[in-house]
Amino acid sequence: MTRLRTLLSLFALTSSMQVACTPEPSQVESSPALLERPTSEDETREGPVWLFVGDSLTAGFGLPPDESYVSVLERSLQREGRALTLRNAGVSGDTSAGVKRRLAWLLKRPPEVMFLCIGANDGMRGQPTEALERNLADIVTSAREAGVKQVILMGMRLPPNYGAEYVKRFEAVYPSVARRLKVPLMPFLLEGVAGEASLNLRDGIHPNAEGHRRVARSLQAFLHAEGLLAAHEPR
Repeated sequence: MTRLRTLLSLFALTSSMQVACTPEPSQVESSPALLERPTSEDETREGPVWLFVGDSLTAGFGLPPDESYVSVLERSLQREGRALTLRNAGVSGDTSAGVKRRLAWLLKRPPEVMFLCIGANDGMRGQPTEALERNLADIVTSAREAGVKQVILMGMRLPPNYGAEYVKRFEAVYPSVARRLKVPLMPFLLEGVAGEASLNLRDGIHPNAEGHRRVARSLQAFLHAEGLLAAHEPR
């Protein structure tokens, strides 16, 4: 029943996500999250930086910045005594091609870890899955070449109205890239949140504050389970 409710909700609201996720022309260049460039002194004081690159799901569409899952996760990790600074580089409407275009700018000061949380808009627009896979692989490779120590891939899923074959190919992209480039993969960023009315805004697509808290908890559990916090033991 839960799965059916999830699928029906995603099916009904696909078009609303396409509208809600379309950015203004200047949004990519003027996003406050992207303009917060730390100085070397800031980075030394704040500790290692983890960068989250994504779209409206990461940006925290419809919510204050401090309620996005990135901000929630940062506070939770700091409560554990881990000296980490998490930066949100989510831009509503962004695609894998958009991330490729802005990646060099984002990595002028390479973070220790980069979370790649992109692709939902590629799928919603029906773009070729081959292009998505190529873009994700190029982003991972470029991040490594820029000095990022670890890239972590966040999987995405699509509603069924895009056709069983396309949905299957789309969802297979993420494990394929993860295997080929040997990067950790969280299978689905919105696991347990997508399609749940009580955890999403009225559009039924973007998580509300409680939905973002759920995403943060799931991501933190994933980081622990995969041993990705071992280098940052509590002080």
